[in-house]
Amino acid sequence: MALAVDEVRASKEALRVALRRERLALSTAQVRAASEAVCRRVEALPAFRRARTLAIYGAINGEIDPAPLARHAARVCYPRIEQRTTLAFHLVADPGALAPDVWGIPTPSADSPPIELAEVDVVIVPALAFDRTGHRLGYGRGYYDRALAMADRPLRVGVCHPFQLIDQLPRHDADQPVDVIVTPEGTHATGARPHLGTVELQ
Repeated sequence: MALAVDEVRASKEALRVALRRERLALSTAQVRAASEAVCRRVEALPAFRRARTLAIYGAINGEIDPAPLARHAARVCYPRIEQRTTLAFHLVADPGALAPDVWGIPTPSADSPPIELAEVDVVIVPALAFDRTGHRLGYGRGYYDRALAMADRPLRVGVCHPFQLIDQLPRHDADQPVDVIVTPEGTHATGARPHLGTVELQ
């Protein structure tokens, strides 16, 4: 069993290196165009149009930038790493108030109003890759997996560039899947959490 876990870890790390390299090679114009296309597709989701509270993230290093989605929600929150292991979410009225953390990620201040992820309607989830069953390859620290495991309610929407959507990822039992994956080229319901029923795409 330990060997299998080690093999999964090694496979994930090799993928991280390759995908980081490919994403960093994108031009600013390519990232902007891809982000705009992804945001249009997310905006078309019925669950997103109904959402009052949205969780997004501050994009870095060629990630899909979900910032334009903020204008459609009554309340918007961003994640903040606290106590080194916890991803906490804080309401942000002015994205200009975000400041880089130690990894350069635009982050809300500690005194921003906290909100439980369970109170959020839709959470936009970043990753280095997703597979078609909804599983994600994060950055290896498990922040989103732990946060999502504690909040079953929000619809989980993964956003990525086309090359970040692959057929199958190595995974651990603790990995948390997303319900919908959106790329500039299309929107895909994963069926990863059957208790939600059919997720409407339009």
